[in-house]
Formats: sequence, C-alpha cells, structure tokens
Amino acid sequence: MSTNRQSTFLQNLERRKAGRVRCSQMLCQLGPIADLSRDGCRVISKKPISVPEGKSVILRMNVAGIELSIPAQQVSCRARGDGKHDVGFRFVALTDDSRRELMNILRAALSSPDHAHRMSA
Repeated sequence: MSTNRQSTFLQNLERRKAGRVRCSQMLCQLGPIADLSRDGCRVISKKPISVPEGKSVILRMNVAGIELSIPAQQVSCRARGDGKHDVGFRFVALTDDSRRELMNILRAALSSPDHAHRMSA
C-alpha cells in the first residue's frame, strides 16, 4: 500500500467511533447492508447514490422479521470492482427505541455462528 493510501486508510479508521459487524441477511430499500455499527452502516447499491450534504434519508432496514426506520446521512460512495457501489451512512437523531432495536440486532449478529466462523477464518 502506498504511503498516501495507507495514510488515508488510517485516517478513515480513526474516524470510526464504533466497531463494525458484518451482515449477511440484512436489507434496506437501497440494497443489502454489508456491515453495521451503532453509528452507521455500509450498503451495497447497484447504482451510485448521492444525498445532498446536510440532508438525511430514512433507511428502512429489515432483518429476521424486524423492521427498523433510521434517519441517516450519507458519508461516502465508492465504486467497487463488480460494478456496484459501497455507500456509507452515519445514523442521525436515533430515538431510544430505534437505538435499542439496533443494539439487539448487533447483539444477535455477534452471537450468530456465521459471525463466529468469519472471525476465525
């Protein structure tokens, strides 16, 4: 990794305030959710997404019959090698109920055998 790329990578890592949990069955209206944290998520979209700076969207998330609507601001959109896009979102203005449901989803993902397998692989 070049020095510039490594520096950018490290800066991005330092900006994250919460660890990410990979998701395998979580969806939203924009596509599958690749990873999730208490502060945000990464969505895999077929098209690039551009939400105006300062504006938020409501992500309608669904996993295992649990539906959650969470306001979020877009923080990134990067093209992938497969023609899709990784779109990063930061959650904003979460209600106590939404935060509680989100934490339940994260706990369930962390305790799943699928997550344990990925961590040891």
